[in-house]
Amino acid sequence: MRYRIIINPVAGRGKARRELETVRRVLADKGIQYDMIFTTKAGEAQHLARQAVEEGWEAVVAAGGDGTVGEVINGLAGTRAALGIIPLGTGNDMAHSLGIPLEPRKAAALLENHTVIPVDVGTDPDGYFGIILGLGFPTLVMDYVNTHAGFLRGSLAILGGILSVVAHLEAFPMAVETEKGRLEGKFNSVFILNTPYTGGGLYMSPGARYDDGLFDLVLIGEMGKLDFLTTLPRAYRGTHLSHPRVALLQSPWVKIETEKPLGKMFDGNVFGRSPVEARILPGGLRCLVPSRGNSSAS
Repeated sequence: MRYRIIINPVAGRGKARRELETVRRVLADKGIQYDMIFTTKAGEAQHLARQAVEEGWEAVVAAGGDGTVGEVINGLAGTRAALGIIPLGTGNDMAHSLGIPLEPRKAAALLENHTVIPVDVGTDPDGYFGIILGLGFPTLVMDYVNTHAGFLRGSLAILGGILSVVAHLEAFPMAVETEKGRLEGKFNSVFILNTPYTGGGLYMSPGARYDDGLFDLVLIGEMGKLDFLTTLPRAYRGTHLSHPRVALLQSPWVKIETEKPLGKMFDGNVFGRSPVEARILPGGLRCLVPSRGNSSAS
């Protein structure tokens, strides 16, 4: 298998640059055939991934964080080209959820011996997503992280965004419709999830599976700042779902109308505005994951 590697050199607030030579050494030692392209601006990875598909590359590797992975997914969804991931970002939740090693050299070595599996992908009029489509709090946090440079990295950078946004916590009037029915009310947060992890390790929906044909929809209703701050850390253990203002629903589609347009967060990238019309595409993406035993597939 030949690989087009798309690397975001600014991912992880410097992590990508620091790990680049290590990744190159692993690829050379393993004799892996690859071509590497660097992104120069936001959104470019999607176009580079689509170009790789048109050029006939068998697999496209996103080397960066979840934002980079999300852009590559938007270029690959619905095609036969497989997605590989070398996690180099602030949040690496797609890799975490797929069981891909979070250590870059181990993830790079995976390109030598792996299995290719079908993975569900979410779609909305504004784009595709592999992890999450978020509204409200998760969108505001990621917008803060993406627009504020600082010395914090990884999950600490996301924690910094959380603390900043909680200071101005707001609940938004919404109407949420799934195959289970319709809910109306005020919500701080909407997480339309395809994977159990988001937000740099938040175990937001422990039962979420990337191959069950369903979204896990987590709704956090209106609550005070102190209650929110004491509840959110429980999400790192997956115990937040017992809170009376947290609801979990499963559905292959979700429609959301909001009183005022709200920004959407797709896998770490903020673009588009509500309303939401999300649906699951079962097996809409092929992904490289660790092999079981000594077997591999391509």
